[in-house]
Amino acid sequence: GDIYIVSDSGEYYLPYVINIHYSALEGTQGTIKNLFHFTNLAQSNWEEAVKLFYSKGFIKLFEGNERTHLDKYLGLSRDASSEQNVDEFLVAVHKKQAINYIPERTNYEFQDVEGIFGSQLTIQKTGWGYVNLHVESDSAFLRVEKETISDDDFLGNDCSIPFFLHEEHMHAGKNYGKLLFRNSTQSFEVVVIAEKAKKSVAGISINQEQRRLQWKLMKNYVAFRTKQMAMGSWVRESMKITERLNVLDEKN
Repeated sequence: GDIYIVSDSGEYYLPYVINIHYSALEGTQGTIKNLFHFTNLAQSNWEEAVKLFYSKGFIKLFEGNERTHLDKYLGLSRDASSEQNVDEFLVAVHKKQAINYIPERTNYEFQDVEGIFGSQLTIQKTGWGYVNLHVESDSAFLRVEKETISDDDFLGNDCSIPFFLHEEHMHAGKNYGKLLFRNSTQSFEVVVIAEKAKKSVAGISINQEQRRLQWKLMKNYVAFRTKQMAMGSWVRESMKITERLNVLDEKN
């Protein structure tokens, strides 16, 4: 352009040129020039990629062919510091696949539960990106140690999730519960079936009493063979124990 100056000394034209230079978007891997570079950064340093995504200079990446993705960026960058939105953006512009979670088993069954019984299940993930999986139980007898699974809970692509069965919240017979997993793109469930230990009149579990009687039967036999118990006493005691075991077998 030109600037026209009128003064006592005359009239002058001052031509000028304005050049606009954007500061480069820099990352630890070097200059980020396009979404392909940004995707490589996100795969190697997720935290840094999230910071750059919400920086003022990120918008300059949407030049040329990348401009078709500008509306997606403007919509998903409104919620500052949301890692979920960064992941959704990369999926939306076809730079990555959404993470898929796969349970190793979808059905667990337990018997003779006493007190608080602990077990665990394993979940595998495919892909990379923001990990955020919510888990909850639909039953009082079934509880999980933590309700939110993050990337820190995975060792490689595997995550072990502890869960606990509470006998005090179980009724007689089979108890059915579900562990429900969900995030913004996926949901699945794991079924847990459990039976609490049957109790005798004295409140001791039937299985415990059976083991105690079997041990006593063996102990008496050893005493008889080593001549510490007479044959008549051994026969009478063995018959009593055997009758009691038969009764317990019918109850169990």
